[in-house]
Amino acid sequence: MAVRLAAVAGQFYPEDPRELKETIQEFFEQQPKDLFIPKKIKALIVPHAGYIYSGPVAAAAYQALRLSQFQPKNIILIGPSHHFSISDFVTSSVEQWSTPLGKVPVAKINQNEWSVYDLAFVPEHSLEVQLPFLQSILSDFQILPILINNIERSKDLAEKIKPLLDEKTLIIASSDLSHYNPLEVAEKIDAQTQKIILQLKTEEAENIDACGAAGILTLMHLAKDLHWERKLLSYATSYNTSGERSEVVGYGSFVFYE
Repeated sequence: MAVRLAAVAGQFYPEDPRELKETIQEFFEQQPKDLFIPKKIKALIVPHAGYIYSGPVAAAAYQALRLSQFQPKNIILIGPSHHFSISDFVTSSVEQWSTPLGKVPVAKINQNEWSVYDLAFVPEHSLEVQLPFLQSILSDFQILPILINNIERSKDLAEKIKPLLDEKTLIIASSDLSHYNPLEVAEKIDAQTQKIILQLKTEEAENIDACGAAGILTLMHLAKDLHWERKLLSYATSYNTSGERSEVVGYGSFVFYE
């Protein structure tokens, strides 16, 4: 399979290229003027729900990247698999990923050194929804897509990624926060998760209430080893969009930087 086709265009985000660009631009315009903009961004945690729900929170991370003027050439995308049970971290062997905004090249990997599971990526939205944001602010980049569900493999993934990091590489961990709790409960759970992330409490990994906990933990291991700073950029829940308080999903954007 040479190209992975967009699986959730028209569902999670607009399928029409013009509408998609306008939607993302509106999200950028909604960001606060005093948004924190570090100069040397190393990694981001970004939500991955439908844009109507998590788009403004995701845009905070991408606005920080855009205004930092950092133009990474290599994007390591880490997310959870929602459709396939995977015990290890896996990557994709296709040559390009397609969205309504065009095709993105995939970094070539040594298939003797990585586990490849192309089928798991076909329906998966967690990484795909990041691409239109990236295509809106970067002119030339390639991705290394990785799916991981097992938090016990996070340290190993961090070690695998470490040799790939340079001044032209950015890591993005795709994750929503708590799911389907009453609003007040969700905010308390998410506050605990935020504290664990910001304080790099890797020993409390089991208390990270997030669908992409393994990817988040991977970043936390790297941040500990490489002495990255970190900051919460934006937080909201689905209540902000839907007005429904009884079952909400939490969303947070974080930046890791030097």
